[in-house]
Amino acid sequence: MENTAKATSVKTTSDVPAFDRGLDVLEYLVERGSAVGLTEIAAAVQMPVNAVFRLTQALLRRGYVTRDEETKRFTLTGKLLTLAQPRVADMNLSAAALGPMRELRDRTRETVQLGVRSEDEGVVVERFNGLHSLRIGVELGLRFPLYSSGPGKVLLAFQPDAERANDIARLKLDRFTERTITRRKELLGECRRIVERGLPGIAAVAIAICAVALAMFIDNAGWPLGHKRLVVSSDGRDREFVLYVPPSYDKLKAVPLVVMLHGMGGTAMNSHQETTWSSKAETETFIVAYPDATRPNANSPPSLRNNPQAWNDGSGRFHASEENIDDVAFIRSMLDRITADYNIDSKRIYVTGFSNGASMAFRVGAELTDRIAAISPNAGACWTKELKLAGSLSLCYITGTSDKLNPLIGGFPKLAFGGKDQGGQKKPPVQDTIDKWVKALGCISSATSDTTKEGVRTRRYGPGQHGTDVEYITVEGLGHHWAGGTSQAPEFLVGKNTEKIHATDVVWEFFVAHPKK
Repeated sequence: MENTAKATSVKTTSDVPAFDRGLDVLEYLVERGSAVGLTEIAAAVQMPVNAVFRLTQALLRRGYVTRDEETKRFTLTGKLLTLAQPRVADMNLSAAALGPMRELRDRTRETVQLGVRSEDEGVVVERFNGLHSLRIGVELGLRFPLYSSGPGKVLLAFQPDAERANDIARLKLDRFTERTITRRKELLGECRRIVERGLPGIAAVAIAICAVALAMFIDNAGWPLGHKRLVVSSDGRDREFVLYVPPSYDKLKAVPLVVMLHGMGGTAMNSHQETTWSSKAETETFIVAYPDATRPNANSPPSLRNNPQAWNDGSGRFHASEENIDDVAFIRSMLDRITADYNIDSKRIYVTGFSNGASMAFRVGAELTDRIAAISPNAGACWTKELKLAGSLSLCYITGTSDKLNPLIGGFPKLAFGGKDQGGQKKPPVQDTIDKWVKALGCISSATSDTTKEGVRTRRYGPGQHGTDVEYITVEGLGHHWAGGTSQAPEFLVGKNTEKIHATDVVWEFFVAHPKK
């Protein structure tokens, strides 16, 4: 417990105790190296269980830990490794290598791993699992000796002659198998042969290194690993969206697509941070798209106060309505691009959104019913006056009972502290919206089930046409937030968030159960 004691002693003098406590938890998880529960963490770092709970929830949302849903125990992910990676053209190495690694994996069907040097060892920092039914893989963070592994020898070999010679003279060459090289002269000769002719089984690495050199010029604009910004032409404009393709994607297997629409004044990055859809995509193997709405001044960066991005959701509000921006056409063009480039299951294309993005999700569902299997608007209004659907889809709606910006009884939105009316137009009562969709989808007009558990009320209507369902969820005390997500606005403006549910988990579970029929 030396590391714990050291962290505790630092904690008493820190000017940022919350940050310090978070590091205590991280260091203990690193030291432990295996799954561990809340109570054990709290005892080890000498903190109350409720404080450790909040810290682990933050680490979970940010992708630094995972939690086993059965045992409730936490394990570190490989994300921590990315913080110390070398950077190439303002990108970390993994971000630069992802495209070439995926291409190499698809070409060879073998597992592709990316390693970096850490003192006298190599460390695996990224991987793409092979496509064979039987494959061998390693955990992110695995450390391997430089002198006794193929990848390690490559890292040792491809450096200036003097540095290579100094390293080999310094390394302790322990024998692991009968083939381990333990003589320095022999290892030096092996490294020279690798530089001149390559190493059996390492040819693919050389391909990856060359491809990474090309990938160095990709601009990810601060997005995490695996995300890329793309452009499509729609309605005479260049429109942008960010796409996340998880490492587990196999182009031979059709996968679902989830489209996440940000709120008014938000951005694709905001919705990514708030909802953690990319983390869900990585664990469940689907592709997620984060489109950006337009803003009044396309030549200036987005700003909530001075240049807010907004969707033309049919409400007549915001610049998007005044300029008659065809956002439905943009979403259609984006879907065309993604389905052309990737193997998307056409029966599992889903759209979700928050606030103004929720209203846009309603509109997309109404106008692109032929393409969409299900929608999940969160904390937004449906402005379509008459629903005339060209097909069928399912609907999951989530909102908070304390959301003054999306009042359950309808009316003008207000900020959490009150003040003047917001939004420029009265919102319809939420139940009226639910009833409208229930009728349009041919569901039974009254809820077939109505349950409340720990402040979360769920009403289900259905089945409707082709087995479609409507699910209406209200969360007690929730303000204007993506439920359980990372808050993007202060509480005094939008109200409280919740830990009762995480909307991303609930919505994904609904989507999985509702493919297009």
